[in-house]
Amino acid sequence: MSTCDRETLQDQIEQLQVISGSDESDPSKNEPISRNSESSFSPSLEIQIRRFLILGTTGGICNLNEKSLDFENFSIFKEAIESGQGAVLLKQVLEIFKHHLAPRHDTVLYGLAYCSRSRDVVSVEKMKFDSEDVKKVFLDYLKKLQYAALNNLEMIRSVTDLLAFVSYYSKIGEKLGKGRGWGRMMRSMIEKWFHLQAPTKLIMECTKYRKRHGWSLRDILKLSHTKPPEGDWFLLYDHIFHFIIFNEVDFSKNESSYNPVSKSLKKEKKANYDFDKKVIDENVMKNFVFKKIECHLEIQKLRKSEDVPRACELITEGMLVRENVPTDLLQYPKIWETLLNDMPMKALLRNLGKLSSLDIISGRNPEKEEFVDKVVEQVTSESGLNNSRTHPLSLLISKKAYSKGKSSNGKLKWD
Repeated sequence: MSTCDRETLQDQIEQLQVISGSDESDPSKNEPISRNSESSFSPSLEIQIRRFLILGTTGGICNLNEKSLDFENFSIFKEAIESGQGAVLLKQVLEIFKHHLAPRHDTVLYGLAYCSRSRDVVSVEKMKFDSEDVKKVFLDYLKKLQYAALNNLEMIRSVTDLLAFVSYYSKIGEKLGKGRGWGRMMRSMIEKWFHLQAPTKLIMECTKYRKRHGWSLRDILKLSHTKPPEGDWFLLYDHIFHFIIFNEVDFSKNESSYNPVSKSLKKEKKANYDFDKKVIDENVMKNFVFKKIECHLEIQKLRKSEDVPRACELITEGMLVRENVPTDLLQYPKIWETLLNDMPMKALLRNLGKLSSLDIISGRNPEKEEFVDKVVEQVTSESGLNNSRTHPLSLLISKKAYSKGKSSNGKLKWD
């Protein structure tokens, strides 16, 4: 097994300190990677890393038909870390994510999870070092890499990406025999991530993505022991976290006499709320969060054709998306027409086939011409594509799928 020298490790440690934000004197954090001839890393390894992160393969060909990526092929990540080039790997992960260079986030999130497990994935006892001093520096380098990776969890912008990251992080741990448990650093960074999310954005996504990749937000909150942030927004976040865990709203939290009893732990300390009525009215009760929750919970009870008008009202009032709507209601064109009014670009590209199968944008119905025009305008808008961070390959994949005239399982068909 190859080893690395002390100078290379020291250089990588310095770069990792910049990435983690612990070196405030260097303003180059998250800047594109330098490729000068004096770099201490191998260009061929960098190219392989970049290809894998963007295309899902170390070769130069991207297979558009590939349903899921083979995450067993992470030897390139291990090679980078063991050879003392973890900063190269992490910089590539951050740069590619920041500039939206990958059509999907899977490989990038997996790379971040791998760096976050750097002290687990490398068997230091099996490596050969020139001296104990070099070994000590290498251990410090692994620690810095892990910290730098976890300290950049803010790059995860959505709940679905968070669920994917946690899934990969846990799978790596299980493969290494470390179990699904988290260390203090991981729990702390997950809590920090929740605190950085705006309440309206958080509630929108947690009603949309309840569970992905075998993990739920409820699992993450409980495993990370996340508490609401201190300050005027404490109570609002507490309401959100309560909804995530119990799928309900408990307005008794607004009362000074509230003494919570956890459904799972049976006993819970009274929270240190600020019960100032003005604060509660302005920061909590008037917040759109509760309208979103109210509409989401009500639409879950609707299933029949006579419920469609009310469901459309709830979609508009609560700015609900397709994932909020029960499956039974998705067979009705009126539901999709209402969703189409504010449908995000990526969701639109995923559902072009469904919209055509319901004769909404097929072009055969003159009464639906306004929806055809709306979709054409949206998918051909350069600013809209840029603002939605839609990757060119995603457009190509959507075009290829739509041109087949049927879904991959054959259940949906359109002209």
